[in-house]
Amino acid sequence: MVKIFPPFQLGCVNLETLPRDIHKLKRLLHLNCNGCSKLTSFPEIKRNIGKLEFLGLDGTAIKELPSSIELFQDLRYLYLDNCKNLESLPDSICNFSSLRTLMLDVCSKLGKLPEDLEIMPCLENLSLRSVSCRLPSLSGLSHLRILCLDECNLTPRVLKRDNRLNALEKLSMRNCNLNEGVLNKIFHLCSLKVLDLRGVFNTEEEGGIFLSDMLVGMSQLSNLRALGLNHYKKLSQIPELPSSLRLVDAHSSIWTSLPPMHSLVNCLKSANQM
Repeated sequence: MVKIFPPFQLGCVNLETLPRDIHKLKRLLHLNCNGCSKLTSFPEIKRNIGKLEFLGLDGTAIKELPSSIELFQDLRYLYLDNCKNLESLPDSICNFSSLRTLMLDVCSKLGKLPEDLEIMPCLENLSLRSVSCRLPSLSGLSHLRILCLDECNLTPRVLKRDNRLNALEKLSMRNCNLNEGVLNKIFHLCSLKVLDLRGVFNTEEEGGIFLSDMLVGMSQLSNLRALGLNHYKKLSQIPELPSSLRLVDAHSSIWTSLPPMHSLVNCLKSANQM
């Protein structure tokens, strides 16, 4: 019988350093330092650790990663959530050819992200929740399935109109300042199934541009199943909906009219045909 071992997790709250010769662990598959809150640095890698697939540094006190991190050529999962002292990422992480998950939630001191992040060929899950720095273009991530941009500073350059996000199924933009340029790009994401816009706001509303007006292109999302519009206080109406939609969550929002009746009827017809 083959035994499946859980990821190796240190869980040592007093751990301050890792051994410099960690590259000698040639058969290491998982290294999880989650919660090692006194760990301030990660050692330089002198040669490839060909087996390492999972590296968890979430909740540590590291300020940067060495550029030699790219020598983890088989790395698939990199967790850096809640690294509140992390100030930068090396451009070399864009050279990961096998990385599928990159988590950077609540890295509040992160000053910049690599400009070439969009060239990562296998990235499927990217989470940047509460990252306050200017985001690079993510339009080239052709295998990306899940993208979290909650509480981020979004500009039209993040999602270009001629993007390659053909695999994207779930997009979360909670509590973001959305402008018309960003939303227009979303409506071209033909594979999108879940769109979470809970708590979004628009500083342009003072000039008469309302979120309700910017959502007019929503019907183009022909595969959309779930839409979140919670906690929006100036939602005058919901525009025509795609017939694929199964869930609209708009609780705690203030809106003065329902979506067009034929739009709701189309959703019901489509559901009955399934």
